[in-house]
Amino acid sequence: DYSSRWLADGKTLSSIQATSLLTIEYNCLMVHLAQTLSHAYALQGDKEKAALYMAKADTLKEAINTYLWNEKEGAYFDYNWQTQKLMGVLSAATAVPLFLHQAPQAYADKVAKTIENRLLHKGGLTATDRETGQQWDYPNGWAPNQWMAIKGLEQYGHDTLAAEIGHRWMDRVIGTFEKSGVLLEKYDVVANQISPT
Repeated sequence: DYSSRWLADGKTLSSIQATSLLTIEYNCLMVHLAQTLSHAYALQGDKEKAALYMAKADTLKEAINTYLWNEKEGAYFDYNWQTQKLMGVLSAATAVPLFLHQAPQAYADKVAKTIENRLLHKGGLTATDRETGQQWDYPNGWAPNQWMAIKGLEQYGHDTLAAEIGHRWMDRVIGTFEKSGVLLEKYDVVANQISPT
């Protein structure tokens, strides 16, 4: 499935540049893996390897909060390592550093405002702020994005917004199920009326 996040021009598949990008969620998952390895080595009593992996996690977490953070936008963005520039597509992945508890509180507070103002719609969060016809773009919402945003926001004290996302998402999923009798992989979370398809 594609997203405008991977496209150089933000529209056409022929401009795909996925191998040039440092994506938010991939890097956050690498931090989490290094933290997990550190914990596992600590449980085994291997202090040297535990410290090594924690240092790797800390270094990458600092890089995420430096290179993937856009202060003006109040959100995390993918970074093109070849052009050395942040990409311009706001995505629900901005919540992943909160979900994995890797964002400073001040960044999390700004992410919460950005999510509420730019990604939250009638049925939950859109995958991105761009309407391109790609699956992981506006107006589509996907369950993993809702879950990570809800859990991430709760971890930083934004319980009201987290609950609102959850309620809107469940209303969309349940309403669609009641009309169609099926659960879907993605939902139009922008439309005011629920479509059975």
